[in-house]
Amino acid sequence: MGLLASRSLATAALSTACALLALTAAVAAPASAASAKVPAGWMGVSATNGSLLGSASLWAGETKAMKGAGVQSVRVPFYWDAMQPFGPGPVSFAASDVVVEGASREGLRLLPIVLGTPTWAAKDPDATGGWSAPRSPAEYGAFLGELAKRYGPKGTFWTEHPDVPKRAIGTWQAWNEPDLDTYWVQQPFAKGYVALLKAARTALRAVDPKGRIMLAGFPNRSWESLEKVYKAKGGKLFDVAAVHGYTGSASNVIRLVDENRKVMARHGDAKKPIAVTEMGFSTAPKSVGVPKYVTWNTTASGQAKKVTELYASLAAKRSSRRIEGAYWYSWYTPETSGRGGWEDYTGLRHLDGEAIVAKPALAAYAKVAKKLRR
Repeated sequence: MGLLASRSLATAALSTACALLALTAAVAAPASAASAKVPAGWMGVSATNGSLLGSASLWAGETKAMKGAGVQSVRVPFYWDAMQPFGPGPVSFAASDVVVEGASREGLRLLPIVLGTPTWAAKDPDATGGWSAPRSPAEYGAFLGELAKRYGPKGTFWTEHPDVPKRAIGTWQAWNEPDLDTYWVQQPFAKGYVALLKAARTALRAVDPKGRIMLAGFPNRSWESLEKVYKAKGGKLFDVAAVHGYTGSASNVIRLVDENRKVMARHGDAKKPIAVTEMGFSTAPKSVGVPKYVTWNTTASGQAKKVTELYASLAAKRSSRRIEGAYWYSWYTPETSGRGGWEDYTGLRHLDGEAIVAKPALAAYAKVAKKLRR
């Protein structure tokens, strides 16, 4: 499950919870990280905290830290309801320009998650938080098209900012976890979501003929949600599949990928790539009251160990499973002194007083990124 709490880039927070069934099938032991090199852009993180995305100076500093740690790709939310809140008129790019500029200056790729239906475009205007399906998928597609016009290969952002190194965005993730009613209130989700995919792909290709639509990351029994997308005739509407892997072991993240790949193969998509767009371990204290199913809660040193284990395992299977990228959730979390939920403690960096500081997991990330770099 993912939790996208706030409705603007200035205050947005993207957190995730996932009740994953135990996956016990045997998985081969991974090759060493040193022998499993990965291509540029493969090492990713999710950066979704609103205080981070809403401050140009803070974002600039954190993107420098990302680059220094070996991060190559950053997954960020672009909220439709924050950027076009009052109707199908002009889109406000002020906050997203800051995000794109900061990442581009450090050579970081961006993977935007395009989501959040504004009230004026919602099928159910009373649904809170922007999680209604749009009344017209074409309106969502039009918004994504405007994003591509701004930040794609021929985007106006690059012509207006010639001093910014061009890092055109070519892949767009369409929504987050629509199989959960928390983020897509109209369930069952498949028919409506496939209509959104079709509109998104049509609009994107009109602007960027080589642009790619990434499927929303599915949590829990993700392969079953993927099967529903295929049954709703959505197989030809996405270029990259995605999975969210929260579990107590690296082998089970691989297993999740394998279960999704089986579905893809049955539908003729064996050659299509898949990305692990969320995975991580929390360091929440007992005072948070972490549920028993959250087997991915550990100590600070345990989190550091799991960073190495997860990336080494996925890198070893990258080629055979066609894993396009792996994104740690999350780069930064507030860690609110024993309050909040487990998802508030997954960061590689966290807030200590008024300063953002590194956890041991950040050094582990940097070390494994260096080993995996080609």
